[in-house]
Amino acid sequence: DPAGSAGRCDPITGRCICKASVTGDRCESCKSGYYNLDIGNPEGCTLCFCYGRSSTCGSASNYSIHRITTSFQKDSEGWRAVHTQGSPVQLHWSPHHHDVYVTSRLSNPVYFTAPAKFLGDQRLSYGQVLSFDYRLDQRGRRASNHDVVLEGTGLRITAPLTTAGDILPCGITRKYTFRLNEQPSSKWSPQLSSFEFHRLLRNVTALHIRGTYGESSRGYLDNVTLVSARPLPGPPAPWVEQCVCPAGYHGQFCETC
Repeated sequence: DPAGSAGRCDPITGRCICKASVTGDRCESCKSGYYNLDIGNPEGCTLCFCYGRSSTCGSASNYSIHRITTSFQKDSEGWRAVHTQGSPVQLHWSPHHHDVYVTSRLSNPVYFTAPAKFLGDQRLSYGQVLSFDYRLDQRGRRASNHDVVLEGTGLRITAPLTTAGDILPCGITRKYTFRLNEQPSSKWSPQLSSFEFHRLLRNVTALHIRGTYGESSRGYLDNVTLVSARPLPGPPAPWVEQCVCPAGYHGQFCETC
C-alpha cells in the first residue's frame, strides 16, 4: 500500500518496508494503538490520543474536511502586525495583489498575527497542515528558529520557514507548510509530547508568522490555510479519532469520567 510503504523493499526477502506505525505484508494496516493510514503522514498512521485513557481508536465517521482560510480578497480579514515586544505595527493590504505586507526600518522583526478564526480550540487540526504563501524583498536574509510561532495553554513552539540558517529566496513567492504534530520531521521546537501538543491545540492563543528580516525589509503574506474538520456532511476527515473508552470514561476522546 503506497500510504503505508516506506517506498522500498527488503533486498533479501523482497517484502515491503513499512513506515514506522504500519504493519502487514503489503504495509496495509496500522499497528495496534494507531489509526488512519495516510499517505501524507511520514509515520503512516496516527497514535491514538484518547487523553491517555485508551489505546483503541479509529476514524470518526461524522466529520468532514474544513479549511480555515484567509485569501485577503477584500481587506486584511482581521490580521494584524506587531513587533516582537507586542507593540502594533501598520499592516498594509494590497487591493491589486490581494495580499498583506509589513515593512520594518529596524532590525527587530515584525510578525503577522492571526485573527480569532485561527485561534481557540483547534484539536481537529492535529496532524494536519498550516500553510501560507510568503515573499521577502531583501536578499541575503536567513531563516531563523522563530519564523512561525504557535502559543496555547501555556505552551509555545516555534519553527523556521526552511532549515534555520538557510538563505531565504528574494522576490519569489513560496508556499510554506507545517504539520501540526510532535514528530521531529514537523520541525517544531521544543519538541512536545503527543499529550502536550494536543493540550496546546485545545486553546490556541496566538499564531505569529515572521514578516521582516533585518533593516528596511518588507514581507508579503497570502493564502493562509489551516486544515481542520467539522461535524457536517462532506468529504470525510479520517484523522479525527473516535476512541473506545474503558469503564468509567466516556466521550469521543474519553475526555469525561
